[in-house]
Amino acid sequence: MSELTLLDLLLHTWLVAVDVVVVVAASRWRHRTVGVCGAGSLIAAVGVIGLARTISPGTFPVMRGIGWVLFVHGPFDLVASAWLARSVARSDAILLAVFSLVTMLVGLDGYLVEPHWLEVERFELKAAGLTERLRIAVLADLQSDVWGAYEEGVFHRTMEERPDLIVFPGDFVQVDVNGARYPGQVEAMRRLLPILSAPLGQYAVQGNVDWRETWAYDLFADTGVQAVRETQSFQVGPIVLTAVGFYDGFDQHLQLPHEGTFHVAVAHGPDFSLSDEVKADLLIAGHTHGGQVQLPFIGPLLTYSFVPRAWGGGGMHDIGAGRTLVVSRGVGMERAYAPRLRFNCRPEIVIIDLIP
Repeated sequence: MSELTLLDLLLHTWLVAVDVVVVVAASRWRHRTVGVCGAGSLIAAVGVIGLARTISPGTFPVMRGIGWVLFVHGPFDLVASAWLARSVARSDAILLAVFSLVTMLVGLDGYLVEPHWLEVERFELKAAGLTERLRIAVLADLQSDVWGAYEEGVFHRTMEERPDLIVFPGDFVQVDVNGARYPGQVEAMRRLLPILSAPLGQYAVQGNVDWRETWAYDLFADTGVQAVRETQSFQVGPIVLTAVGFYDGFDQHLQLPHEGTFHVAVAHGPDFSLSDEVKADLLIAGHTHGGQVQLPFIGPLLTYSFVPRAWGGGGMHDIGAGRTLVVSRGVGMERAYAPRLRFNCRPEIVIIDLIP
């Protein structure tokens, strides 16, 4: 049994036990169903945190358990309590029913709709030295543990945009790189790569999940994609492209001099954009997934980056000194222990048109 399966088994066993206690308590104290549900949610959350910590010290197992509380077991408790309270505490029953409906709709969107509700985000940027438009497609954080129809559709949709250049800002196959599933998922990805082509080439940098020493060879050998391990610059048509190494992408003091007439730098992490010594005209990054969950008027809750949250949430940003940063929300999403959801943060293909 995998640790992930064990975690889910423990979490659901605990949460079903809490469900039973909440429903029994609500049936006995029907006038206090709101309080019963609130206490039940608190108890459920405390237990989830304790169980998650026994499996892994990271935050993702806790987030996974809280997701089960908010969008699966919590709504069940609310619906059951609303039904029990309908005849004696009508106002409580209505409140619980409305809240459970909203929560279920958010959960359905987050887990079943948005993770594969792909969109194409388009930006235009004036570029010195160009005599004609140059189109860059950004495929960030493909990050799948089951490469298949969704990723194939992403690649076909990318080719509909007819890019001149394709860049991959890291994170490709998220399975245990020493486990039995890794070779199969690598092969599944490699089977899809021939769908993509671009006259000025394709360039990939290393992401967080690409930590196998041979990642570049495993994923991209003989595919036509230039996989770059250390920071390196290339003359790509009329522009200079710098593929930024993994650690350099998170270096807030990185020094990267300007090269050529128009200089593009691609990294996994966006933190290198905080360095005043990075002189590229256009900086491209992924890593944050846009937070995967963005609340209205608040934005992303977590980006695992030191850049401002507005930058980490995705989009194009003027970062001063004639430089522009584009952060992609990514194509895939966090796997392993993390809750597999997106809310108000759809996956995206980013298209950047450099115009004369």
